Amino acid sequence: MLKCLEFGKLVLKSDLLPNSWSKISEVYESTNRNQDSSLKIKIYPETKYTTVVFDAPLLRTNYPSDSASTTLSGTPDQNPFHFLYLEKIPSFSIHAPAYQLFDSAKNDLIHLKSEVNNFI
Repeated sequence: MLKCLEFGKLVLKSDLLPNSWSKISEVYESTNRNQDSSLKIKIYPETKYTTVVFDAPLLRTNYPSDSASTTLSGTPDQNPFHFLYLEKIPSFSIHAPAYQLFDSAKNDLIHLKSEVNNFI
């Protein structure tokens, strides 16, 4: 497993940051912020890696932005983020508006996983 310093060097040498930023900027600039209200996903398959860009709509919720969280634990049928679960950490909190966004896009994300697997 890579240590933080080794990972940092890998990211810098791979041009991952500037390449990712250009793709994020491209998606951001092509989105109409006043009309789009759904999660947009764009895949950029490349030789070394595949970049997946998420463009999320502005979230309008009743939650206070600095304190909203949802506590999750348990099995995949109870927790859509079960892959974050560890025996040492039986429950964790996630930002509630982010949870709502990804939960509402669950079917799209399942499709995305199979699509990205085709590039690997």
